[in-house]
Amino acid sequence: MKKRKGIILISAICLCVLLLIIGVVVVKKIFFDADTLTFTPESDIGVNYNNYVAGNGALDYRYGKFAWRNGNDLTVVDDAGTVSTRWWGNYSFQLYKDGIVYLQFHELMITDENNESLTVAKNVTEFMVFENSILYSSENGDVECLYLYDLETMTHTKLITADEVVVFCASNDKIYVLTLADGGALSKGTLTVFEDGVNVGSSEFHITSYPFYFMVVDETMVYEKDNALMFYDLNSGKTQEVKISDRTTVDNFVYILNDRYAFVSYQALKYNGSLTSTAESEFNGLWMIDLSTMQKEKISDEIFYELMLYSDDFLVGINSEGVFHISKDGNLTELIK
Repeated sequence: MKKRKGIILISAICLCVLLLIIGVVVVKKIFFDADTLTFTPESDIGVNYNNYVAGNGALDYRYGKFAWRNGNDLTVVDDAGTVSTRWWGNYSFQLYKDGIVYLQFHELMITDENNESLTVAKNVTEFMVFENSILYSSENGDVECLYLYDLETMTHTKLITADEVVVFCASNDKIYVLTLADGGALSKGTLTVFEDGVNVGSSEFHITSYPFYFMVVDETMVYEKDNALMFYDLNSGKTQEVKISDRTTVDNFVYILNDRYAFVSYQALKYNGSLTSTAESEFNGLWMIDLSTMQKEKISDEIFYELMLYSDDFLVGINSEGVFHISKDGNLTELIK
């Protein structure tokens, strides 16, 4: 009888081990199989900081971790294949080396390796992780300031003070900040460039719409104006315009770029008073613009509300159907449903 119980116990243990192995294999299959997911957290890729302006993203990938927010849940996969899911709410987040940075009711928070949260700053409007620091804008009375918070030393450095910090981004080792000094009215703004935390130059820059958003790669700035993308050379001051469609109404643009291409998701809209809905258009879809020639090519009919550039070889796009790997020829592979 004891022998039989021992056999049953051993069989149960073997079954549990087998189920555990199957579970690990399933997790690996879901998140790491080349047919399903064409990159893994241990992949060596360069971070394009344009992905992270304002911390609005629902997906992030760096420091050997891959994370996405689906509804109120946040799922994180690390390079060892460990999967963790927890309730998160609708908080904006970005990954950093030791945890997660997020914005909770205008408080900038970080989690550490023990998953404990610490308040970094208050009255925060936007943030982004930059190298081993956090860039964030904070309202202080009648002015707005941009700070650089060092995650190692836990110190804050004020970079700039203005009536309004309109937008900021980073490319390579430089930080680009657009500010207003007249109470936020539409006018000429000031574009200031920082390198290693030092102001290396400022110039006037006319804000064409409000709210205003731009991103920079190398010495090329791109922004939207009158339903077109404007490519501004920071060295020469020259601007080139690329229109996706000939419509005059304000439509949806989502764009990202590297040093060779800009990728633009375009969606035409129709307006009926306060009601806005999508419009049928031959221009709807994903476009690729060659920065050397400014020629555009439609590579997909799919529309995305978020684009991430994780290497020179592919994009990640999010729409209502899921999360997709997008190659430069427009081929889509679903990553997460």
